[in-house]
Amino acid sequence: MVHALIRIKVQVLLLELVMVASKKEFSLSLSSHSILSF
Repeated sequence: MVHALIRIKVQVLLLELVMVASKKEFSLSLSSHSILSF
């Protein structure tokens, strides 16, 4: 049980990290108007 809870917490943290990273990259690409960066 505890193992599953820890795994879920880790997955949520990773998801939040990915969301923040994609938001940063999105704003960066918007500010620089670069088409190469996804």
